[in-house]
Amino acid sequence: MKFVLKFSVFFLLLLIMFSCGNDISLKQIRTFSSDEWERNDPLSFDFEIENTQVAYEILIDVQHTKAYMDDELLLGLGIAGPNGEKRNLDLNLTIRNRDGSFRAEKKGDVWSICIPIRHQYYFNVKGTYTFTLENLMSSAALEGVSSVGVVIKNEEE
Repeated sequence: MKFVLKFSVFFLLLLIMFSCGNDISLKQIRTFSSDEWERNDPLSFDFEIENTQVAYEILIDVQHTKAYMDDELLLGLGIAGPNGEKRNLDLNLTIRNRDGSFRAEKKGDVWSICIPIRHQYYFNVKGTYTFTLENLMSSAALEGVSSVGVVIKNEEE
């Protein structure tokens, strides 16, 4: 019995260590109760950055249902720093493989994917950074999107 318990704890620790979120420094997600993201509904996420000496990886976390029909997700990303500096990027995130299957991992009725958008990203000053995501798709409401978020990982951990 003790062996089974120890093995279970060991296996659980391994699973946690090697999961997608094992080295997440910061993560914020917005969930859409109707599985629709309106085009005129930008999302804002505030992150407190304390360490400017390490490189970070920035990822976009997307969860969607089978109702998501497009191959890609077009987003606008704005990053505003505590010193007033602003950066804007247009992102074209690939959601489907060439064969039409989803790139994401299926979790029940939802597919989940974390897409890296920046590696070796350094924040210049300590303080609060605001990340804004905009839906740039052509339809007024983007069906099949359950949640969208920003993940910031310390690449040195």
